[in-house]
Amino acid sequence: MITEEQRAYSRKYYLEHRQEIRRNLKKSKLKHRIKIYKKERQRGTERKIAVLSYYSGGVPICARCGITDVDVLCIDHINGNGCRHRRAIGSQGRHFFRWLNANDYPSGYQVLCFNCNAKKYLTDLRENIAKGGIYG
Repeated sequence: MITEEQRAYSRKYYLEHRQEIRRNLKKSKLKHRIKIYKKERQRGTERKIAVLSYYSGGVPICARCGITDVDVLCIDHINGNGCRHRRAIGSQGRHFFRWLNANDYPSGYQVLCFNCNAKKYLTDLRENIAKGGIYG
């Protein structure tokens, strides 16, 4: 456990050597950028698989066609309000998987492959146009 004296010393040291600490941190990040990049990609892939597995109820699988290739699977907003929702929470791509995880996997999502997701969007678009409405 860190005492108040240690905390005060660390803070004072940081304030006195801020530029040097930042410069060393930047050098370290540049030196190890490939290793850091690979680790971030691995973590992102693991998070994506965890989210897809949760919404698939086990093995990641498209709810419509049954494809299991994780590279083409994505999360679909069941009610079709995905774009609006992602803008509201300020999260897209891999950050959206992090948001789902941090919010305890809220309901209203399903796993679809890119083709089924695009087909669903086009079908909904045509239905709304036929009704005289605007999609969105």
